[in-house]
Amino acid sequence: MLRRFSLGVIMLSLLASGAFAIEQSWLTGPQGGPMWLFLFDTDCDKIEVPVTWAYGAQVTRVFDFRWVHDFGFQLDFLRAHGEGWKVKPTDDPFERNRVRFAYSYYFASLSATYFMGGRFFDPFFSGGFGTTILRVDQTKRLPTNEVDFTVNLSGGVDFRITKWLSLGLQQRYLYAVAGKAFDVASSALVTNIRLVLLF
Repeated sequence: MLRRFSLGVIMLSLLASGAFAIEQSWLTGPQGGPMWLFLFDTDCDKIEVPVTWAYGAQVTRVFDFRWVHDFGFQLDFLRAHGEGWKVKPTDDPFERNRVRFAYSYYFASLSATYFMGGRFFDPFFSGGFGTTILRVDQTKRLPTNEVDFTVNLSGGVDFRITKWLSLGLQQRYLYAVAGKAFDVASSALVTNIRLVLLF
């Protein structure tokens, strides 16, 4: 019930913003790049996770108001898969017990975005909230599925190729509250290359 109410408030806010805007435009396109996942848990010394690839898409509604220009709301979706190892201590200081796990990572968010428009490039920064869905398959355990509240911060720049097409670079930081699979915290750093269509 609360989730439906929140979605309704978001949609009404977007519609109300459009009613007061002088000019509006859409930005959309695919995005993807390397992702560094940082996981922490109380039942092990450390967690080793190799760099993986994240990919997805974004849609941004940009508004020009009388009091501010190039302000938008951005919807993002990212997906990644990979594997890692929980490193646990043993009695032998020269030996470590490594437990393998595989994971699937899904992220969606709504962010407020501000573009500092230029003639040939558009720097921007954004921040917002979203949800991370994490599925973990660990050796000798049942799969764990969880949904975590996530904070999203990012900044980047879009380089204009034509009037309606840009190529962008974005650095994104994600922080998810502690969940079941990893009970301390989880965070991610994603370097996105994005293709942006303007209409």
